[in-house]
Amino acid sequence: MVEVSDSLEQLYNKLKHATTNPQIIDLSMKIIDQAPKNQAALKSCLIGLIRSRQFDEALLFIDKHKLNVDFEHAYILHRMTRNQDALDRCKHL
Repeated sequence: MVEVSDSLEQLYNKLKHATTNPQIIDLSMKIIDQAPKNQAALKSCLIGLIRSRQFDEALLFIDKHKLNVDFEHAYILHRMTRNQDALDRCKHL
């Protein structure tokens, strides 16, 4: 049996109404699978990871997708108590 995936429009609608971080991460990743350069989905996924306190995964996500998100990067480092690294990252702001 062939699985029918949601269209991008359907995924955007679901993401718009998502209320939990796991839903936001999951839906964002589905959008990224279909549109890998979609900045809104990349940012939504990253924020979902941060709000879920998945800081290691968030750093890997930033590196994997080569995101230019110095503020979020510094915040993650700060939350991981890597304060000097966070301060150094703030110099890029």
